[in-house]
Amino acid sequence: EIENLDLSPYEKRLMRDSIIRVPQPFDEHFKIPLLFVGDGVPKNKKIKQQVRSIDIFPTIFELLKLNNQFNITGHSLLNLFHDKKLEEFPAYLDSAALRKESQYMDTIGIRTSNLKYFRDRNEIEKNASMFDLKTDIYEENNIIQDNKDLIIKMENILESIKSDKDFKYKKIKDLSDDEVKNAKELLKDLGYVWFLKIKKSLNGTFFGYSDETFFLFKIVKFFSK
Repeated sequence: EIENLDLSPYEKRLMRDSIIRVPQPFDEHFKIPLLFVGDGVPKNKKIKQQVRSIDIFPTIFELLKLNNQFNITGHSLLNLFHDKKLEEFPAYLDSAALRKESQYMDTIGIRTSNLKYFRDRNEIEKNASMFDLKTDIYEENNIIQDNKDLIIKMENILESIKSDKDFKYKKIKDLSDDEVKNAKELLKDLGYVWFLKIKKSLNGTFFGYSDETFFLFKIVKFFSK
């Protein structure tokens, strides 16, 4: 019924999301505020340049003047805090999900300040889309057919992120129940809010988590020694 309404594609997406929220590669799902507050952070400073979630830990390390002893990617954003130049890096998008409600439920892509490109994880031409974010901020006009050269450029960026071209979504590590409990208690004591993705199965409940979560757990263990 939503498809028959006299609404823009963006408005229809918002209506569908109000009924059931499913992973999608559009900015209303990926573009979220990022706040840094505390010593060494200028007050009332707004940064308009695109940054990524993988830039958070390097920024925290530099703010705390800690040596990076972990194998992490990303770049510190401190230069931007003090009006210094910092190269803008493409952001990798991944809307992996276990649910099937969305046609984009298994999508990867690249976002820059000017363009967004995404497609199915396993089939390059399936759900392939490209949007000019400067003139089409609501991502309603797919320009994929007119920009073959840009597709190649974006695919090259994807390949630089995963040189083996293996974008399969898989659980990396498992935490024991005791490790999960200890990590949650420690993070709570430190003032963090801890989110875990829980999957119900016939055998009970288990916890799945990403590389970033595993990295955070390693940091917690490091500073709790």
